[in-house]
Amino acid sequence: MPLILSPADYAPWLVEDDLPAIRALLKRPADDAVELTAYPVTRAVNRPTYDAPDCIIPLAG
Repeated sequence: MPLILSPADYAPWLVEDDLPAIRALLKRPADDAVELTAYPVTRAVNRPTYDAPDCIIPLAG
């Protein structure tokens, strides 16, 4: 599961010795204001050995 952080949460996430703050970030749901875009990509992204820039190019349709 990805962790989606707002810019205000970048600093607490990057401070490695503040475990309570990190745990709090992990327990919070993602901010509804964050806009995500989903699009189909090639099935090749499912192969762990596939490492090419074209694997994230959106497919038509």
